[in-house]
Amino acid sequence: MHLHACTEPLSGMAVLNSTWHSPGVVFASSWRRSVPRRLRALPVIIALVFGTWAGNHVLCFLHAAHRPSQTGLPLASRWRQWSLPSRVALLRQGAQRAGARSQSSLIPTAKAEFMNSNDQPVLLNPNGTKSARFQLLVEGMAVLIEPAPAFGGQSSSAVGTGPDESVRYVVLERKELGNKNLRDLFWLGEDRFLITGYDVRRLRFAAWVTETKTLASIPVSIPTPESSLFLPASPTGSPVARKDELGSPEVLVGFVQPGADGQIETNWNWYSVATKDLRDAATDEALPTNLWREVIVSDIGIIEAVLLINGTVCRRTPDGWRNVGFLKLVSEAGGEEFYASVTSKALQPRQHLISLAPDFGVVAIDLLSSDSGIPRNFPDVISSQDKDEELDASRLLGECISRGTSALVQITADGAPPTPLFAHPYADITAEGVWLNPETQSVEAVTVDDLHARAYGLSPAQDDLLESMRRKLPQKVSLGNISLATKDMQPVYVERHGERWLVYYSHPLLAEPVVLPAVKRKSSATIDWLGDQALPARAGAKNAEAATLQPVVEAHRIRSGHFDLPVYIVLPPQGAAALVLRLHDGPAQRDSRGADEMDAWLLSRGYGVLKVNYRGSSGFGRSWKMATDGGFLDDVATSIRWALGERRVFGEAYKADGVQPPVAVMGSYFGGYVALHATARLGDLIACSVAVAPLQLPRPPHQVWWPDSHAPDTEAQDGMKLARGDLTVKACYEGMKDPAGTVLSPSYLAKDLQAAAVMVVEYERDRPEARGELLSSLVSPGCSPETWPMNLHYVQYADEVQGGGAIRQSMLDLYRRMDTFLYSQLHNLVPEGNGKLRRERFVYEVPFLSASLQSSAMRGQLSQIADSLELAFEDMFRKQYGDEAARELPALRSVSQKGFSAQPSLKDGQDGERANLPVPANRISVREDGTMEFIVKFPEEPKGLHVLLSEVWLHIRAEGVGLTLTLPRQPNKTKDIQAFYLPGGKSVMLEIAGDADVGALQNYKSWASQGNRPTLLHVLRPRDLQAASVIVVESEAVVEDRQAAPVIVVESEPEVKVEHEASAIVVEIEPEVKVEHEASAVVVESEPELEVLQEESLADSVADPLPDASNAASPVAEPPPAAASGGDGAESSSVGEDEAAGQALFDDSHVAPDFSSLRAQLAELSRIVAELPRAQAMIDSLNQEIEKQSQISASREARYQALEEEISRLKDELARNDVQGFLKTTRA
Repeated sequence: MHLHACTEPLSGMAVLNSTWHSPGVVFASSWRRSVPRRLRALPVIIALVFGTWAGNHVLCFLHAAHRPSQTGLPLASRWRQWSLPSRVALLRQGAQRAGARSQSSLIPTAKAEFMNSNDQPVLLNPNGTKSARFQLLVEGMAVLIEPAPAFGGQSSSAVGTGPDESVRYVVLERKELGNKNLRDLFWLGEDRFLITGYDVRRLRFAAWVTETKTLASIPVSIPTPESSLFLPASPTGSPVARKDELGSPEVLVGFVQPGADGQIETNWNWYSVATKDLRDAATDEALPTNLWREVIVSDIGIIEAVLLINGTVCRRTPDGWRNVGFLKLVSEAGGEEFYASVTSKALQPRQHLISLAPDFGVVAIDLLSSDSGIPRNFPDVISSQDKDEELDASRLLGECISRGTSALVQITADGAPPTPLFAHPYADITAEGVWLNPETQSVEAVTVDDLHARAYGLSPAQDDLLESMRRKLPQKVSLGNISLATKDMQPVYVERHGERWLVYYSHPLLAEPVVLPAVKRKSSATIDWLGDQALPARAGAKNAEAATLQPVVEAHRIRSGHFDLPVYIVLPPQGAAALVLRLHDGPAQRDSRGADEMDAWLLSRGYGVLKVNYRGSSGFGRSWKMATDGGFLDDVATSIRWALGERRVFGEAYKADGVQPPVAVMGSYFGGYVALHATARLGDLIACSVAVAPLQLPRPPHQVWWPDSHAPDTEAQDGMKLARGDLTVKACYEGMKDPAGTVLSPSYLAKDLQAAAVMVVEYERDRPEARGELLSSLVSPGCSPETWPMNLHYVQYADEVQGGGAIRQSMLDLYRRMDTFLYSQLHNLVPEGNGKLRRERFVYEVPFLSASLQSSAMRGQLSQIADSLELAFEDMFRKQYGDEAARELPALRSVSQKGFSAQPSLKDGQDGERANLPVPANRISVREDGTMEFIVKFPEEPKGLHVLLSEVWLHIRAEGVGLTLTLPRQPNKTKDIQAFYLPGGKSVMLEIAGDADVGALQNYKSWASQGNRPTLLHVLRPRDLQAASVIVVESEAVVEDRQAAPVIVVESEPEVKVEHEASAIVVEIEPEVKVEHEASAVVVESEPELEVLQEESLADSVADPLPDASNAASPVAEPPPAAASGGDGAESSSVGEDEAAGQALFDDSHVAPDFSSLRAQLAELSRIVAELPRAQAMIDSLNQEIEKQSQISASREARYQALEEEISRLKDELARNDVQGFLKTTRA
């Protein structure tokens, strides 16, 4: 995918015409682990365009697909055989960057491979003659069809390709980019494609069928507008399809929608590409599709076997459907796991049904029992610690039953117990690990991912085939331009396209498999040819960035309670300065051996990586997945202590307890939930944590209550049982809130987390349970910036969906914040002699944020985008207000960088180097009505403060401070910015009215579509800000300091009060509005009538009321003339004098007060109020000086007294010495 990027510095308005961002990805390593290995794809890619594309602005969303099987992957035996040299150049450049880093230190975030996955995987058609891939064009998203590369090089084993021609056509127009996120691409015959994606507007999964002949892209029909599509697939990932009588394809699709009772319902249909109709897939009324979980379809398109949600397996026979067995593994999991899956992703591969078997049986994945026989096939060792011991089959069966590892079994219709075909004592057999012959549908081999991934043949012929794959490996293979040694590489899967095969090899250093092209003719029993150039295939390694760092990769089983705990460790070759414990997204997921791109990013900074398959993880047996003897906190603590102690990752430095080790924990979703609990409870082992989208408990009816295995420890399990009592998870289906939620919620740990170092990341449009009320429990919405926890860093990225990765500058911001946070918390803990941690300088990217809390300033520099936006605001301000006003705008550019207090004087139009000023502490939030609230905490009282608002961005400028923020909502152009100072004068709160329904990206797209010409909607200059009120935002109506001038206090509670003793002004927003003044009391209520009361002449005031409240004006903070003109009796004036004094409280026109504009008119009052903090500061300074001088005087007095006492003591001593000398002389 060709992407333009600016290389020359831009200034001013140029950013809005020339600069835009190339695609980026985020947290690829975490979300990939939730997808079966060979179904994984490139991470979500979305390009945000800041500028023009053929004169128009677009926001491009491109989601790479999960890897389908028969629909292909990119194949090539030589890079020179590709028809697009630019594609090769991109990959080679990435490889060269990785190779150059092998001898260098730090991997810059912007150049990390996970941020630059520009290459899209290529899909081969079923016979391997054509390839296809997504390509981003000016017109929109296109599919590029090219001839497939030849296999076998120039040897006699070479396999030819199709015609040498390329076809490109648009499948999604530019105007729809961003509304439909493309995910999966499948061949559907020779001239059609099936594309799945996510409809952003409907918040549903959808699919389209595109035809190469007509260039049409037609959406798949849906039963109801509320329906979300899911695509049932085979274990190899291909869609289930057949042909109708006329040869047109029909695709099996599923839909999920809310039922009549509000619960989730599913149904399965055959979608006709020819007629665009949906037909119920059920063939028997006794088997309605709302009970289906998986199906097996024969080659002629007949559904032969159905797995029901409750675990029942039904098989078609000549006498009708027959119940042939029951899968215990499915029945124990329950339907909630299936419902959670179909609502969260479009592609649904088979996980339990594998293939048909003779005598109306099926081959499936299930648990073994005491009735099971000895497995026909099994590995040759019983434990990794005892590799030389000969395996005893009965002992293996006992281990399988004890650990609950799933096995490959054959079920027959005669009612006999299932026959085990293959079992492993320590790891599960999964559907993705089964090698199926595409012609016979027979099982040929099984891959098991234990501590090491390994394939086992089920027959001597398959053993020979596997051995040939190992034997034909060259000593080295190339991934891009990086040479990789093939020692210990093992074949783990094959992708077949006729005689062309893609062989996936596990590499001892890499988390993703290395994919090599191969040729196997039907007449051969072994591989005929194997290439030495690795392919950037879907689910395969795209680069060797991690391998170039030469990490130390290890896999271990350690003891945690009564269980074996699988852990993986990745260390820099020179040793780790600090350790990061990475937690997978679990709980029903797992980690595997090897280093990925995220590991490489950490390794280059001096961190070691520890990965733990804590209890609840999948892949290691049912007993481990459902373990309740302890909790995941036990596993986290055990793994860290093992790494520090037995493994000695830091040498002898932390052999003793009581020393804080440089250990951080990092995780997303359930892994983030684990990270928060570990940080709060294991503070002696963990210094800080990064929690990305941490789960805050599932919400019915999408998921059931959490089982005991999800609890952090036994104490929490006891609390769950006590809270739930006799209730069961069935209550969840009735919409009942989990009574144990309080015990399990991270908010329960608020006090502990407030004292810890925690970085919390959320995505605005993520699932509800991943963006709850955690922040409000840690930091009250109305608390003062002075009370923000100094080690808490919270950020929520706007318009990001599950997993993030939508906007490049947002993801750059995420990783750079993470880099800065980890370094700041750990570098001082690194023991001497263990090396040093490295980091890159923080670069501010102007991310799209919907909420944030940055409790302390972050130092760094501006990105090109941020710098250009800053200059653009300067240009707009100068053009609108003139050069004279522009000179008042603090300049932030200077050749000499003096830090925060730099205040260079630049002439008009002169650009210097931007000083590396700090990003001040700030908080961003959006209220339910769309009002955007920005609080900025300056290191010192801001001077020359300006606030500039455009359609998309907010710019805040003061001496030594320049901060540009993306608006989380579309601003209301007709309403002014409301500005308030917080007590102390160092913090400013800005309120900007916005549209609650228009988010940050939609606002940007709307602005860009109207010509990309920004304007200054509103500007606040220093003289405007001098009139700003001093506002105290608190969660309770308590104001401690009552000595200052009148202030306005706005609370987060329904009732809001502000009180001041000397000249009290109380403003209650709800349920009533009141203003009181003690000396000459003024009470303003939001009632039909207005009363002005004076304490010592109350009766007279009531007898002579003021005009109607509807016409009253708001008082100003000036004393009434009668009270101020001296004389005596001012406080107890007559009725007439009191009325005059009362009228003097209003404006010069003497009109009745207008309560609808009470707050605006109080701005007049705040003009005087704004000066009082400065006066108070001067008074405080004088008082401090007086106190200092008093202390000096007291100190001097004490010294004089001490000297006098010392002189007196010396005189007495002298007198005694004289007497003693006289006596000595007399005796002599």
